Amino acid sequence: MTDETRADAIDESLKHAESAAEAERRDRKARKRGNRLRTALALILALLVLLLLTLSAFVVRLMTPVGSPDAEELSEGMEWVRSMYGWGKKENQQLYGPTDVAIAPDGAIWVNDPQRFQLIGFNPDGSYRALIHKGPGYMVPQAFDISEDGDIYIADFGAQKIRVFTADNQELRSWDSSLPTEVAVRGDRVVVGQRDRVVVYDTQGKLIQEWGTRGKARDQVDIVRGVAIGPDETIYISDTQNSRIKAFSMDGKLKWVYPSEQDFKKWADDAAKGKKPKRVFQIPTGMTLDAAGRLVLVDPFEFKIMVVDPKTGKVTKTYGDYGEKDGKFAYPTSIAYDRTRDWFAVADTANNRVQIVRIEGSGGGPLSGVARMAVGPVWVCSIPLILLLIAAFIAAMRRRAAKRSAQAEDGSEEANSTLETASDSADTDSVKVSSD
Repeated sequence: MTDETRADAIDESLKHAESAAEAERRDRKARKRGNRLRTALALILALLVLLLLTLSAFVVRLMTPVGSPDAEELSEGMEWVRSMYGWGKKENQQLYGPTDVAIAPDGAIWVNDPQRFQLIGFNPDGSYRALIHKGPGYMVPQAFDISEDGDIYIADFGAQKIRVFTADNQELRSWDSSLPTEVAVRGDRVVVGQRDRVVVYDTQGKLIQEWGTRGKARDQVDIVRGVAIGPDETIYISDTQNSRIKAFSMDGKLKWVYPSEQDFKKWADDAAKGKKPKRVFQIPTGMTLDAAGRLVLVDPFEFKIMVVDPKTGKVTKTYGDYGEKDGKFAYPTSIAYDRTRDWFAVADTANNRVQIVRIEGSGGGPLSGVARMAVGPVWVCSIPLILLLIAAFIAAMRRRAAKRSAQAEDGSEEANSTLETASDSADTDSVKVSSD
Protein backbone atom coordinates (compact mmCIF):
# COMPACT_ATOMS: atom_id res chain seq x y z
CA MET A 1 0.00 0.00 0.00
CA THR A 2 1.41 3.41 -1.01
CA ASP A 3 1.71 6.33 1.39
CA GLU A 4 -1.01 8.20 -0.51
CA THR A 5 -3.44 5.28 -0.28
CA ARG A 6 -2.66 4.89 3.44
CA ALA A 7 -3.30 8.62 4.02
CA ASP A 8 -6.62 8.43 2.16
CA ALA A 9 -7.67 5.47 4.32
CA ILE A 10 -6.75 7.35 7.47
CA ASP A 11 -8.72 10.43 6.32
CA GLU A 12 -11.71 8.22 5.55
CA SER A 13 -11.49 6.61 8.97
CA LEU A 14 -11.31 10.02 10.66
CA LYS A 15 -14.32 11.27 8.71
CA HIS A 16 -16.25 8.12 9.61
CA ALA A 17 -15.35 8.59 13.29
CA GLU A 18 -16.35 12.25 13.22
CA SER A 19 -19.63 11.33 11.52
CA ALA A 20 -20.32 8.64 14.12
CA ALA A 21 -19.50 11.06 16.93
CA GLU A 22 -21.84 13.66 15.44
CA ALA A 23 -24.60 11.09 15.09
CA GLU A 24 -24.08 10.07 18.71
CA ARG A 25 -24.33 13.73 19.82
CA ARG A 26 -27.58 14.12 17.85
CA ASP A 27 -28.96 10.92 19.39
CA ARG A 28 -28.10 12.16 22.91
CA LYS A 29 -29.82 15.46 22.25
CA ALA A 30 -32.88 13.68 20.82
CA ARG A 31 -33.01 11.38 23.84
CA LYS A 32 -32.79 14.34 26.20
CA ARG A 33 -35.58 16.12 24.34
CA GLY A 34 -37.62 12.93 24.42
CA ASN A 35 -37.05 12.49 28.15
CA ARG A 36 -38.04 16.11 28.82
CA LEU A 37 -41.15 15.66 26.69
CA ARG A 38 -42.11 12.44 28.46
CA THR A 39 -41.56 14.08 31.85
CA ALA A 40 -43.76 17.03 30.83
CA LEU A 41 -46.48 14.68 29.53
CA ALA A 42 -46.34 12.65 32.74
CA LEU A 43 -46.76 15.81 34.83
CA ILE A 44 -49.66 16.94 32.64
CA LEU A 45 -51.28 13.49 32.97
CA ALA A 46 -50.85 13.54 36.76
CA LEU A 47 -52.40 17.01 36.94
CA LEU A 48 -55.34 15.92 34.78
CA VAL A 49 -55.91 12.84 36.94
CA LEU A 50 -55.79 14.99 40.09
CA LEU A 51 -58.20 17.46 38.50
CA LEU A 52 -60.64 14.68 37.55
CA LEU A 53 -60.48 13.15 41.01
CA THR A 54 -61.17 16.55 42.54
CA LEU A 55 -64.08 17.06 40.13
CA SER A 56 -65.47 13.61 40.96
CA ALA A 57 -65.29 14.35 44.68
CA PHE A 58 -67.06 17.65 44.06
CA VAL A 59 -69.84 15.94 42.08
CA VAL A 60 -70.26 13.31 44.80
CA ARG A 61 -70.49 16.08 47.37
CA LEU A 62 -72.93 17.98 45.17
CA MET A 63 -75.16 14.93 44.66
CA THR A 64 -75.25 14.03 48.37
CA PRO A 65 -78.66 15.23 49.59
CA VAL A 66 -78.70 17.97 52.18
CA GLY A 67 -79.48 16.53 55.60
CA SER A 68 -78.20 13.02 54.82
CA PRO A 69 -78.15 11.04 58.06
CA ASP A 70 -74.91 10.56 59.92
CA ALA A 71 -73.79 6.98 60.47
CA GLU A 72 -74.47 7.24 64.21
CA GLU A 73 -78.09 8.17 63.50
CA LEU A 74 -78.70 4.89 61.65
CA SER A 75 -79.19 1.41 63.00
CA GLU A 76 -75.90 -0.44 63.28
CA GLY A 77 -75.25 -2.34 60.07
CA MET A 78 -77.60 -0.24 57.94
CA GLU A 79 -76.53 2.26 55.27
CA TRP A 80 -78.87 4.87 53.82
CA VAL A 81 -78.51 5.48 50.05
CA ARG A 82 -81.31 7.86 49.04
CA SER A 83 -84.98 8.74 49.49
CA MET A 84 -87.47 9.33 46.69
CA TYR A 85 -90.45 11.56 47.39
CA GLY A 86 -91.82 12.08 43.90
CA TRP A 87 -91.01 12.83 40.29
CA GLY A 88 -91.85 16.53 39.91
CA LYS A 89 -92.67 19.75 41.73
CA LYS A 90 -96.45 19.54 41.48
CA GLU A 91 -98.50 18.19 44.36
CA ASN A 92 -99.90 15.34 42.26
CA GLN A 93 -96.32 14.32 41.40
CA GLN A 94 -95.45 13.54 45.01
CA LEU A 95 -95.78 10.06 46.47
CA TYR A 96 -98.77 9.71 48.75
CA GLY A 97 -98.94 6.72 51.06
CA PRO A 98 -97.12 4.12 48.92
CA THR A 99 -97.91 0.60 50.10
CA ASP A 100 -95.84 -1.55 47.77
CA VAL A 101 -92.53 -1.44 45.95
CA ALA A 102 -90.78 -3.77 43.49
CA ILE A 103 -87.53 -3.74 41.54
CA ALA A 104 -87.39 -4.76 37.87
CA PRO A 105 -84.59 -6.91 36.40
CA ASP A 106 -83.02 -3.76 34.89
CA GLY A 107 -82.91 -2.07 38.30
CA ALA A 108 -85.93 0.21 37.81
CA ILE A 109 -87.70 0.90 41.11
CA TRP A 110 -91.50 0.79 40.85
CA VAL A 111 -93.83 2.05 43.56
CA ASN A 112 -97.62 2.11 43.78
CA ASP A 113 -99.80 5.16 44.27
CA PRO A 114 -103.14 3.47 44.98
CA GLN A 115 -105.07 6.64 45.77
CA ARG A 116 -104.21 7.99 42.31
CA PHE A 117 -104.74 4.60 40.63
CA GLN A 118 -101.20 4.32 39.24
CA LEU A 119 -97.66 2.95 39.47
CA ILE A 120 -94.55 5.10 39.09
CA GLY A 121 -91.22 3.85 37.81
CA PHE A 122 -87.89 5.38 38.84
CA ASN A 123 -84.40 4.76 37.51
CA PRO A 124 -81.86 3.39 40.01
CA ASP A 125 -80.53 6.94 40.53
CA GLY A 126 -84.00 8.10 41.61
CA SER A 127 -84.91 9.95 38.41
CA TYR A 128 -88.34 9.49 36.85
CA ARG A 129 -88.78 6.74 34.25
CA ALA A 130 -92.41 5.89 33.49
CA LEU A 131 -96.02 5.81 34.65
CA ILE A 132 -98.60 3.03 34.53
CA HIS A 133 -101.98 4.66 34.56
CA LYS A 134 -105.24 4.07 32.68
CA GLY A 135 -107.30 6.86 34.17
CA PRO A 136 -109.03 7.60 37.50
CA GLY A 137 -110.81 4.61 39.00
CA TYR A 138 -109.59 2.11 36.42
CA MET A 139 -107.70 0.08 38.98
CA VAL A 140 -106.66 0.13 42.63
CA PRO A 141 -103.09 -1.26 42.63
CA GLN A 142 -103.06 -2.68 46.16
CA ALA A 143 -99.87 -4.63 45.47
CA PHE A 144 -97.72 -5.75 42.54
CA ASP A 145 -94.62 -7.68 41.54
CA ILE A 146 -92.37 -7.87 38.48
CA SER A 147 -91.45 -11.05 36.60
CA GLU A 148 -88.02 -11.98 35.26
CA ASP A 149 -89.06 -10.75 31.79
CA GLY A 150 -90.11 -7.34 33.15
CA ASP A 151 -93.90 -7.75 33.05
CA ILE A 152 -95.74 -6.15 35.98
CA TYR A 153 -98.42 -8.20 37.80
CA ILE A 154 -100.85 -5.97 39.68
CA ALA A 155 -103.26 -7.05 42.41
CA ASP A 156 -106.24 -4.80 41.64
CA PHE A 157 -108.15 -4.95 44.91
CA GLY A 158 -111.01 -2.75 43.67
CA ALA A 159 -111.83 -4.76 40.54
CA GLN A 160 -110.78 -8.06 42.18
CA LYS A 161 -108.45 -8.89 39.33
CA ILE A 162 -104.83 -9.64 38.57
CA ARG A 163 -103.71 -7.36 35.74
CA VAL A 164 -100.52 -7.80 33.72
CA PHE A 165 -98.87 -4.71 32.22
CA THR A 166 -95.70 -3.97 30.33
CA ALA A 167 -93.40 -1.26 31.62
CA ASP A 168 -94.66 1.07 28.86
CA ASN A 169 -98.27 1.02 30.13
CA GLN A 170 -99.69 -1.65 27.83
CA GLU A 171 -102.14 -4.05 29.49
CA LEU A 172 -101.49 -7.59 28.28
CA ARG A 173 -104.14 -9.62 30.10
CA SER A 174 -106.13 -9.96 33.33
CA TRP A 175 -108.08 -12.53 35.29
CA ASP A 176 -110.44 -12.61 38.26
CA SER A 177 -109.07 -13.11 41.79
CA SER A 178 -111.13 -12.53 44.93
CA LEU A 179 -109.94 -9.57 47.06
CA PRO A 180 -106.21 -9.87 46.22
CA THR A 181 -103.99 -8.23 48.85
CA GLU A 182 -100.55 -9.37 47.65
CA VAL A 183 -98.88 -10.97 44.63
CA ALA A 184 -95.47 -12.50 43.87
CA VAL A 185 -94.10 -13.89 40.61
CA ARG A 186 -91.29 -16.38 40.01
CA GLY A 187 -90.74 -18.36 36.83
CA ASP A 188 -94.10 -19.57 35.53
CA ARG A 189 -95.94 -19.25 38.85
CA VAL A 190 -97.97 -16.34 40.22
CA VAL A 191 -98.80 -16.56 43.94
CA VAL A 192 -101.62 -14.34 45.16
CA GLY A 193 -102.35 -13.62 48.80
CA GLN A 194 -106.02 -12.98 49.59
CA ARG A 195 -107.90 -12.14 52.75
CA ASP A 196 -108.53 -15.80 53.57
CA ARG A 197 -106.28 -17.95 51.40
CA VAL A 198 -103.28 -18.41 49.13
CA VAL A 199 -103.85 -19.01 45.43
CA VAL A 200 -101.32 -20.18 42.81
CA TYR A 201 -101.80 -19.44 39.09
CA ASP A 202 -99.64 -19.82 36.03
CA THR A 203 -98.63 -16.62 34.27
CA GLN A 204 -101.66 -16.83 31.97
CA GLY A 205 -104.10 -16.93 34.89
CA LYS A 206 -104.85 -20.65 34.98
CA LEU A 207 -105.62 -21.83 38.53
CA ILE A 208 -103.01 -24.31 39.77
CA GLN A 209 -103.61 -24.60 43.53
CA GLU A 210 -105.31 -22.86 46.45
CA TRP A 211 -105.56 -23.42 50.17
CA GLY A 212 -106.65 -21.78 53.43
CA THR A 213 -109.64 -20.39 55.25
CA ARG A 214 -109.93 -17.30 57.43
CA GLY A 215 -109.17 -17.75 61.12
CA LYS A 216 -106.45 -18.12 63.76
CA ALA A 217 -105.79 -21.85 63.60
CA ARG A 218 -102.40 -23.13 62.44
CA ASP A 219 -103.66 -23.85 58.93
CA GLN A 220 -105.74 -20.66 58.63
CA VAL A 221 -104.84 -17.10 57.64
CA ASP A 222 -106.19 -13.62 58.25
CA ILE A 223 -105.16 -11.23 55.44
CA VAL A 224 -102.03 -12.20 53.55
CA ARG A 225 -100.12 -8.94 53.10
CA GLY A 226 -96.71 -10.32 52.19
CA VAL A 227 -95.61 -13.06 49.77
CA ALA A 228 -92.16 -14.16 48.58
CA ILE A 229 -91.13 -17.19 46.53
CA GLY A 230 -87.80 -18.87 47.25
CA PRO A 231 -85.49 -20.42 44.64
CA ASP A 232 -86.65 -23.88 45.82
CA GLU A 233 -90.28 -22.75 45.23
CA THR A 234 -90.97 -22.38 48.95
CA ILE A 235 -93.80 -19.85 49.39
CA TYR A 236 -93.36 -17.50 52.34
CA ILE A 237 -96.33 -15.45 53.53
CA SER A 238 -97.12 -12.81 56.13
CA ASP A 239 -100.22 -13.94 58.00
CA THR A 240 -100.61 -10.31 58.90
CA GLN A 241 -103.55 -10.06 61.26
CA ASN A 242 -102.41 -13.19 63.09
CA SER A 243 -98.97 -11.60 63.75
CA ARG A 244 -97.02 -14.50 62.27
CA ILE A 245 -95.31 -15.74 59.13
CA LYS A 246 -95.49 -19.12 57.39
CA ALA A 247 -93.73 -21.22 54.78
CA PHE A 248 -95.47 -23.58 52.33
CA SER A 249 -94.44 -25.83 49.51
CA MET A 250 -95.82 -24.92 46.09
CA ASP A 251 -98.58 -27.53 46.50
CA GLY A 252 -99.73 -25.99 49.81
CA LYS A 253 -98.00 -28.24 52.35
CA LEU A 254 -97.22 -26.23 55.49
CA LYS A 255 -93.49 -26.28 56.37
CA TRP A 256 -93.40 -24.08 59.45
CA VAL A 257 -95.24 -21.35 61.36
CA TYR A 258 -93.56 -18.72 63.48
CA PRO A 259 -94.44 -17.84 66.15
CA SER A 260 -96.18 -21.16 66.78
CA GLU A 261 -99.26 -21.67 68.93
CA GLN A 262 -96.94 -22.93 71.70
CA ASP A 263 -94.87 -19.72 71.45
CA PHE A 264 -97.95 -17.54 71.81
CA LYS A 265 -99.20 -19.63 74.77
CA LYS A 266 -95.84 -19.43 76.56
CA TRP A 267 -95.62 -15.67 76.07
CA ALA A 268 -99.18 -15.26 77.37
CA ASP A 269 -98.36 -17.34 80.46
CA ASP A 270 -95.21 -15.26 81.05
CA ALA A 271 -97.24 -12.06 80.80
CA ALA A 272 -99.76 -13.43 83.28
CA LYS A 273 -96.90 -14.04 85.71
CA GLY A 274 -95.84 -10.44 85.46
CA LYS A 275 -93.03 -10.93 83.01
CA LYS A 276 -92.56 -8.48 80.16
CA PRO A 277 -94.81 -9.56 77.27
CA LYS A 278 -92.91 -10.75 74.22
CA ARG A 279 -94.19 -10.14 70.72
CA VAL A 280 -91.91 -10.81 67.77
CA PHE A 281 -94.23 -9.36 65.12
CA GLN A 282 -97.15 -6.99 65.34
CA ILE A 283 -98.39 -6.91 61.75
CA PRO A 284 -95.74 -8.38 59.40
CA THR A 285 -96.30 -7.26 55.81
CA GLY A 286 -94.08 -7.06 52.70
CA MET A 287 -91.19 -9.50 52.31
CA THR A 288 -88.36 -10.42 49.95
CA LEU A 289 -85.27 -12.64 49.76
CA ASP A 290 -81.72 -11.29 49.50
CA ALA A 291 -78.62 -12.69 47.78
CA ALA A 292 -77.64 -14.53 50.97
CA GLY A 293 -80.95 -16.43 50.88
CA ARG A 294 -82.33 -14.67 53.96
CA LEU A 295 -85.98 -13.74 54.26
CA VAL A 296 -86.28 -9.98 54.88
CA LEU A 297 -89.56 -8.32 55.83
CA VAL A 298 -90.99 -5.13 57.30
CA ASP A 299 -93.37 -4.66 60.20
CA PRO A 300 -95.20 -1.30 60.10
CA PHE A 301 -95.93 -1.18 63.83
CA GLU A 302 -92.36 -2.13 64.75
CA PHE A 303 -91.00 0.47 62.27
CA LYS A 304 -88.31 -2.02 61.34
CA ILE A 305 -86.69 -4.15 58.69
CA MET A 306 -86.46 -7.71 60.03
CA VAL A 307 -84.07 -10.42 58.86
CA VAL A 308 -85.54 -13.90 59.23
CA ASP A 309 -84.10 -17.41 59.07
CA PRO A 310 -85.88 -18.95 56.05
CA LYS A 311 -85.80 -22.42 57.63
CA THR A 312 -87.49 -21.51 60.93
CA GLY A 313 -88.99 -18.03 60.63
CA LYS A 314 -87.09 -16.76 63.65
CA VAL A 315 -85.85 -13.18 63.56
CA THR A 316 -82.05 -12.92 63.55
CA LYS A 317 -81.56 -9.15 63.17
CA THR A 318 -83.59 -5.93 63.00
CA TYR A 319 -82.85 -2.50 61.56
CA GLY A 320 -84.60 0.84 61.85
CA ASP A 321 -86.50 3.06 64.25
CA TYR A 322 -89.48 5.37 64.08
CA GLY A 323 -88.88 8.83 62.66
CA GLU A 324 -89.22 11.24 59.77
CA LYS A 325 -85.53 11.70 59.02
CA ASP A 326 -83.84 9.76 56.24
CA GLY A 327 -82.91 6.33 57.53
CA LYS A 328 -85.94 6.25 59.86
CA PHE A 329 -89.32 4.66 59.12
CA ALA A 330 -92.95 5.48 59.72
CA TYR A 331 -95.20 2.44 59.14
CA PRO A 332 -93.20 0.80 56.33
CA THR A 333 -95.35 -1.71 54.46
CA SER A 334 -93.23 -3.21 51.67
CA ILE A 335 -89.65 -4.09 50.80
CA ALA A 336 -87.87 -5.24 47.61
CA TYR A 337 -84.30 -6.31 46.90
CA ASP A 338 -81.99 -5.43 43.99
CA ARG A 339 -79.53 -8.30 43.65
CA THR A 340 -77.36 -6.43 41.12
CA ARG A 341 -76.78 -3.38 43.33
CA ASP A 342 -77.23 -5.16 46.66
CA TRP A 343 -79.70 -2.69 48.11
CA PHE A 344 -83.28 -2.68 49.37
CA ALA A 345 -86.17 -0.39 48.47
CA VAL A 346 -88.61 0.24 51.32
CA ALA A 347 -92.10 1.72 50.94
CA ASP A 348 -91.99 4.13 53.89
CA THR A 349 -95.74 4.65 53.83
CA ALA A 350 -96.50 7.33 56.42
CA ASN A 351 -93.45 9.35 55.33
CA ASN A 352 -94.76 9.35 51.74
CA ARG A 353 -91.52 8.12 50.25
CA VAL A 354 -89.42 5.18 49.15
CA GLN A 355 -86.05 4.75 50.84
CA ILE A 356 -83.07 2.89 49.40
CA VAL A 357 -80.94 1.27 52.10
CA ARG A 358 -78.29 -1.41 52.45
CA ILE A 359 -77.93 -3.85 55.33
CA GLU A 360 -75.01 -6.02 56.32
CA GLY A 361 -74.83 -9.68 55.35
CA SER A 362 -77.13 -9.41 52.34
CA GLY A 363 -74.76 -11.41 50.15
CA GLY A 364 -73.87 -8.92 47.42
CA GLY A 365 -70.48 -9.51 45.78
CA PRO A 366 -67.83 -6.97 44.67
CA LEU A 367 -69.57 -6.42 41.33
CA SER A 368 -72.55 -4.95 43.17
CA GLY A 369 -70.30 -2.12 44.35
CA VAL A 370 -69.33 -1.39 40.74
CA ALA A 371 -73.02 -1.42 39.77
CA ARG A 372 -73.82 1.08 42.53
CA MET A 373 -71.00 3.37 41.42
CA ALA A 374 -72.42 3.33 37.89
CA VAL A 375 -75.65 4.88 39.18
CA GLY A 376 -75.87 8.65 38.77
CA PRO A 377 -73.55 11.27 37.30
CA VAL A 378 -70.36 10.17 39.03
CA TRP A 379 -69.60 7.61 36.34
CA VAL A 380 -69.57 10.41 33.74
CA CYS A 381 -66.60 11.99 35.51
CA SER A 382 -64.73 8.70 35.35
CA ILE A 383 -64.91 8.50 31.55
CA PRO A 384 -62.14 11.08 30.91
CA LEU A 385 -60.00 9.42 33.58
CA ILE A 386 -60.47 6.03 31.94
CA LEU A 387 -59.65 7.51 28.52
CA LEU A 388 -56.50 9.14 29.93
CA LEU A 389 -55.39 5.86 31.47
CA ILE A 390 -56.01 4.06 28.18
CA ALA A 391 -54.06 6.74 26.31
CA ALA A 392 -51.18 6.47 28.79
CA PHE A 393 -51.13 2.69 28.40
CA ILE A 394 -51.09 2.94 24.59
CA ALA A 395 -48.30 5.55 24.72
CA ALA A 396 -46.23 3.33 27.03
CA MET A 397 -46.70 0.35 24.72
CA ARG A 398 -45.68 2.44 21.71
CA ARG A 399 -42.54 3.69 23.51
CA ARG A 400 -41.63 0.14 24.40
CA ALA A 401 -42.12 -0.99 20.82
CA ALA A 402 -40.04 1.95 19.54
CA LYS A 403 -37.28 1.15 22.02
CA ARG A 404 -37.19 -2.48 20.91
CA SER A 405 -37.08 -1.39 17.27
CA ALA A 406 -34.20 1.02 17.98
CA GLN A 407 -32.31 -1.71 19.82
CA ALA A 408 -32.84 -4.04 16.88
CA GLU A 409 -31.55 -1.37 14.45
CA ASP A 410 -28.52 -0.69 16.67
CA GLY A 411 -27.75 -4.38 16.72
CA SER A 412 -28.03 -4.58 12.94
CA GLU A 413 -25.74 -1.55 12.49
CA GLU A 414 -23.22 -3.05 14.91
CA ALA A 415 -23.26 -6.31 12.98
CA ASN A 416 -22.78 -4.47 9.68
CA SER A 417 -19.91 -2.46 11.21
CA THR A 418 -18.26 -5.67 12.39
CA LEU A 419 -18.58 -7.17 8.92
CA GLU A 420 -17.14 -4.02 7.33
CA THR A 421 -14.20 -4.06 9.77
CA ALA A 422 -13.54 -7.71 9.01
CA SER A 423 -13.70 -7.00 5.28
CA ASP A 424 -11.27 -4.07 5.60
CA SER A 425 -8.90 -6.25 7.62
CA ALA A 426 -9.04 -8.93 4.97
CA ASP A 427 -8.31 -6.39 2.23
CA THR A 428 -5.34 -5.04 4.21
CA ASP A 429 -3.95 -8.53 4.69
CA SER A 430 -4.38 -9.19 0.97
CA VAL A 431 -2.49 -6.01 0.10
CA LYS A 432 0.36 -6.97 2.46
CA VAL A 433 0.64 -10.42 0.89
CA SER A 434 0.76 -8.87 -2.59
CA SER A 435 3.42 -6.36 -1.59
CA ASP A 436 5.51 -9.12 -0.05
